[in-house]
Amino acid sequence: MKPLSQHIKQAYGSVYAAAKATGRTETQLHNWIKRGDCIDKDGQVWIKSKGRLPVDELHAGAVDDIDTTKR
Repeated sequence: MKPLSQHIKQAYGSVYAAAKATGRTETQLHNWIKRGDCIDKDGQVWIKSKGRLPVDELHAGAVDDIDTTKR
């Protein structure tokens, strides 16, 4: 993943051109850029969360214990 601002600059040259090509508003793109959101290789924008988990919990396997099969 790379910062959305970097992707827009490389792929479109400007936020205006990116908005025109993608159908997103300039305001939405500017909001994503201001927050420091990233984009993956498939074009999915990843929005930074304001919350954080302690790193120790992640390494202890806390995330692996979540059962996402039951909904």
